Amino acid sequence: MYPLERVIEGINNQLDKLPSPMVGIFFLSCAERLFPLFEEFSLKNSWGDANLLRDIINSLWTQWDSEGLLSYRDLAEKVNAQLPDTDKYDNLEATFAQSLCISVDASLRAFSGKPVPSLVEYVFEPIKMAICYKKTGYLDVGSDGESEFEEYLINTELMKKEIHFQEEVIAFISSPSKLSVGALRLLRAAALDNKWSIAKLTQ
Repeated sequence: MYPLERVIEGINNQLDKLPSPMVGIFFLSCAERLFPLFEEFSLKNSWGDANLLRDIINSLWTQWDSEGLLSYRDLAEKVNAQLPDTDKYDNLEATFAQSLCISVDASLRAFSGKPVPSLVEYVFEPIKMAICYKKTGYLDVGSDGESEFEEYLINTELMKKEIHFQEEVIAFISSPSKLSVGALRLLRAAALDNKWSIAKLTQ
């Protein structure tokens, strides 16, 4: 198992111990940070409805424990319709946008009480692919160079900072039995202060 895979496995294990709403909040924090990637992709390619996804994310921050939240099926269909076709659009940027959609879907699943598959890897996917592309000019190093790249990846400052941030989020949502409105505001502020952009990932 590669180092990043061990990190992801550890986060998945911690999420498995949390109540579903806390898992939803974890992925909602991820979605908040990834949203600018979808927005940039959408503007560049004149495709997708960033406003729709923005509205869903905003609603989840304020209504995640509300009985009035729309059904998972209704919202999931809208989110999945925004998944970019990586065969049609630039693979790197489309992958960034896909990670946002997957994070929103995972958040919706958790808030709806549905089982959430092991989707944490998609939170790290934009960083991994951006580093791979910057280092090799390709989105995949291939099997021959995989071991060397994975060791390089885990030691980059970008990945170290991301792992540290996600570990702090896990600790934050694990501490109280029920997050307060104030705590959620702090978490959202932290997500906004650490949001991604294509420039940040590719510089």
